[in-house]
Amino acid sequence: MDKTPEELIAAGKNAFEQGDYEEAIQLFAQAETAYTEAGNYLDAAEAKNNLSVSLLQADRLQDALDAVMGTDQLFAKADDRKRQAMALGNQASALQALGRNAEALSAFQESGRLFGEIG
Repeated sequence: MDKTPEELIAAGKNAFEQGDYEEAIQLFAQAETAYTEAGNYLDAAEAKNNLSVSLLQADRLQDALDAVMGTDQLFAKADDRKRQAMALGNQASALQALGRNAEALSAFQESGRLFGEIG
């Protein structure tokens, strides 16, 4: 029986916590696909953020940035400022790892501003 997207996310988080980043990458990517196919774009974007963090830990820096790009805008459209701020923070981390420090600083500042607004 196939796992639900929620089960894939839970398994991905477990793999991440165990340091098995490649397994986490596979599980988060599968969850993102499943959420997207179901039309659940917010949870798909959350899965992309989890995927990005896993890719960053696996030293796949450009892939990490590619995974997270645009998710902040999806959260903004849904007025989900907490996840928007988290997505910007994930983008900033990937940008910083890529040596794109000016862009990273801007994303970190926007993330911090949003977190400040929501308390």
